[in-house]
Amino acid sequence: MSSRQQQHRVSPWTSWWVIGCQISTCPAAPTQSKQGDDVAYEETFLEALELALEDLAKKKIKLAANAGMAVTKDLFEVLVKLVKDKGLDFSVAWVEGDVVLDTVQKMEKKDLVSICTGQTLEKWGLEPFFAHCYLGGIGIKAALDASADIVICGKVADASPIIAAVDWYHGWQRTDFEKLANALMAGHLIECFTYITGNNPTGFKSLEWSAMGIFGYPIAEISPDEEVVITKAQYTSGPVSVETCKERLLYEIQGMYYFHCDITAVINRVGFIWTGLDRVPMSGVRGIPPHKPTKVGLTALGDCKSELHWAAVGLDIKEKARMLELQIKASLGSKLDRFTHFDIQIYGEVLENPKNQTLQCWIYDWSPSQDMVMRFCPPILAALAST
Repeated sequence: MSSRQQQHRVSPWTSWWVIGCQISTCPAAPTQSKQGDDVAYEETFLEALELALEDLAKKKIKLAANAGMAVTKDLFEVLVKLVKDKGLDFSVAWVEGDVVLDTVQKMEKKDLVSICTGQTLEKWGLEPFFAHCYLGGIGIKAALDASADIVICGKVADASPIIAAVDWYHGWQRTDFEKLANALMAGHLIECFTYITGNNPTGFKSLEWSAMGIFGYPIAEISPDEEVVITKAQYTSGPVSVETCKERLLYEIQGMYYFHCDITAVINRVGFIWTGLDRVPMSGVRGIPPHKPTKVGLTALGDCKSELHWAAVGLDIKEKARMLELQIKASLGSKLDRFTHFDIQIYGEVLENPKNQTLQCWIYDWSPSQDMVMRFCPPILAALAST
């Protein structure tokens, strides 16, 4: 959530926002969204929103969420019907432009390079059937300018709804780089919700264990002149401290530049100050124009995979797993060369002289051929039966 804030005090003109960040991924292809029960948007978002819709309307709270996943318009249509059925006066909008398969297919494969491996799409050897990019907050702000109350997005950067909300409310310009950069980093800090209020810090053992029931959701107070204070809802569990803010700042960064479609934040001089109970101002963020290249995610059908789980009991677990591996390889013979990957892993710690012990062996394989994967299981089952 983000709220307008003056001199670190919430004013009577506060604008309250609910910002949704759906961090799950949907395996369904976009073309499956209307077939049977399969959907390619985040269904749990609808379940939560339905419970809150009447309160949002009563308190005039706006909402922006990236729950559309692969089929944002489908979720938009479902939400419009839900609002209508409840008789609520809500204007709903959706943002498109994140699905870019047509654009990718028109590009030279040698010009698309993986940021993880440095490999070009040409050498990848697989044909993408879906492509998306992470958008900024411009589309969300445009929807708000058109008087939308709820804005549904697909693939936008986690901080984009926060940037758009503050940009729209304060009337900033796209060239207000310092202001947008502070909004970006405020969004980065609260995007994983209770991580910054004590739910996942390295020093969690020092927290009050009696207060670990329900951690409070974070709030970013962002003033018109870009001052940022991180806090949380009153009377909720968990701390907002300099330490929790520092840990969140360092999460998922790639150096001193934090890239985003709307802005690039320079974060090598960011600082946090403890000013009171659960209130931490942020300072030192600088802003420069956005980086031109945009990250694109590609989805393709790759190798098929099968796996089996085997309970290894008693002593000599490592030796039993080794014996099983030799038997499986002997059963497969030359067919093993047709798999791109084969492995056996032991889950758990193998003790020297246990009173009792049961561990799990994970046996899995990958192959371009579905037929080979199907043939992988019988030799394993035969080997397991003989051990």
